[in-house]
Amino acid sequence: ILLIACINFMNLSTARSATRAKEVGIRRVSGAGQALLVRQFLGESLIMSALAGIIAVGIVEAALPAFNRLFSLELSFDLLSLKVWLAIIGIIVSAGLLAGSYPAFFLARFQPVDVFKGVVNTGKGAFWFRKGMVTAQFAISTFLIISTLVIYRQMEHVRNKNLGYQKENLVYFRADGAIPEHYDVLKAELQELPAVEAVSSSTGLVYSWGNNTSGVSWPGKDPDKDILFQTIPIGFDFLETIGATLVDGRDLSRANPADSSNFLINETAAALMGLDKPVGQRITVSGTEGEVVGLVKDFQVTSLHNNQDPVILGIGQSIRYLYLRLNTDDIQQALANIGAVVGRHNPGYPFEFSFVDQEYEKMYRSEQRVSALSRLFAFISIFVSCLGLFGLAAFTAEQRNKEVSIRKVLGASVAQLSALLSGEFLQLVLLGFALAIPIAWYLMHSWLEDFASHVGLEWWVFGLSGLLAALIALGTVSFHAIRAAVKNPADALRSE
Repeated sequence: ILLIACINFMNLSTARSATRAKEVGIRRVSGAGQALLVRQFLGESLIMSALAGIIAVGIVEAALPAFNRLFSLELSFDLLSLKVWLAIIGIIVSAGLLAGSYPAFFLARFQPVDVFKGVVNTGKGAFWFRKGMVTAQFAISTFLIISTLVIYRQMEHVRNKNLGYQKENLVYFRADGAIPEHYDVLKAELQELPAVEAVSSSTGLVYSWGNNTSGVSWPGKDPDKDILFQTIPIGFDFLETIGATLVDGRDLSRANPADSSNFLINETAAALMGLDKPVGQRITVSGTEGEVVGLVKDFQVTSLHNNQDPVILGIGQSIRYLYLRLNTDDIQQALANIGAVVGRHNPGYPFEFSFVDQEYEKMYRSEQRVSALSRLFAFISIFVSCLGLFGLAAFTAEQRNKEVSIRKVLGASVAQLSALLSGEFLQLVLLGFALAIPIAWYLMHSWLEDFASHVGLEWWVFGLSGLLAALIALGTVSFHAIRAAVKNPADALRSE
């Protein structure tokens, strides 16, 4: 954004160089050398940058608390810190020198003889420089639009992804204190509550498991091949509670004593084992042999940054978390009733619960923050680019005023004249779009590759971004283009 603002300053300074040509000529005649003029113009740029920096410090100081709340950040801005002021001064000086360097050298090279003759040739270099800078501006802006759309689509994909279980209305809490020894009684009492549909337990978090083992064997296993499986110790009724789907076979049941050492496996585990019909097969997990009694549809037990894990579920000997499936519209009252039941069995500990869907979203907090910030920065960059384009369009319309008047006298319509003035800028925007495409594709492809489950880079995302950039630019320059086209040609040609 700062780079775009610097480009704006350079563009407008070089575009309006003719207005300062006489000043440069007089200073040169008065004995000022080129080096002195360069220092003067750089000094002006630095003063402007310093004033902008002072205003920016005030804005940051006032807006930072709201910014932190909006984006869940904890940024600080200590105006008593020497490091902070050194950074501010460094940014001010860098921006001033960057923005003022080209205009300073450009203006300082004007020759007094040419200036006083009224011949101020800005040269093709300045012309192409301005075109290049406008192109660069909209390449950056278009890249940010593409990035914003891709990141937003990916975060929507993460939010709406079918995880293989129902994360909504799924509550869990830690099995602290006396809960493990009172588990069976507590479970029975909780299931009697009208708002509670199912209750179960596990030793880990369903959305973020981390219990890998390669100590698994099955019929036909290659002894030289080790595969990591997620082993999940659970309580009875776990699938019903989390809302996972049984594809084949049956669930583990308290009514079957052998199920204390039997297993459920998911589709990925069955595929890696090479078992077409896994139900009924006997496997060994960490030294415990048992029968596979059910095949579970794949469900995500880690972040979407990771591939689908092969999962083996078995009845655990310990309890760390209790899960409850709620079926009510009055969540607060349901939680109060649950807390009362838990409190009777575990009076020494507060009832602290969490919702699985909320904790799942927290896993992607950094990506959500990037998504929100990208939208903000894209908006600001486009706004700043349009400010520069608006000023440049005004100058161009002024410079071509007589040309437009002559064309109008010769029969050109307002639409034709508007297209003539707008077309030049539109070409630059489209060129910037073309430059942004490969950069955006490469960087966004790299970012998406960090997710095992991600959206594709669809062509319409790039097309929509280019269309938005073109429409925004067209809307910006059209004001001055139409204004110049509807002017009375006599006003411009009266002195000719």
